[in-house]
Amino acid sequence: MGLDISAYKNLTRVNDPKRDEDGELVDWENLIEITQSTLDYTEQDFKGRTQGLTAGVYSSEDEHGFRAGAYSYYNRFRAKLEKMALNSQLFELIMFSDCEGYIGPVVSKKLAKDFQDLEQNAREQLDKDDLETYLDFKKAFEMASEGGCVEFR
Repeated sequence: MGLDISAYKNLTRVNDPKRDEDGELVDWENLIEITQSTLDYTEQDFKGRTQGLTAGVYSSEDEHGFRAGAYSYYNRFRAKLEKMALNSQLFELIMFSDCEGYIGPVVSKKLAKDFQDLEQNAREQLDKDDLETYLDFKKAFEMASEGGCVEFR
């Protein structure tokens, strides 16, 4: 088990998406379903992270997915980010769920800037695997800042 990340750029609501007899999306590989229950969960524990998102089914202009590693690796990675960050940089990621939730376009824009500002430090301080994860997160938040979101699952 581990943490999988998907980033979506320029979400467009899909009205009346096709579903099978079990209620599952037929075209699930090309759509993202943002559920109200997951938005509520995210906001309950991580206020403000879902700004700019509403529940529904969406298509996206582009997406980027990656595995952030086993939970133990991801938590060590966040600890390294915390040591690199200044003031409130990366706070919204460091203090976020390690298993489920969404970060919307508003917070993604802030995080994209944080990742950009800290990239040189990351290149100097992180090993190869951590830098790859860092750059994946940077790309994810850049994409999501353009009308999208980052999904943790």
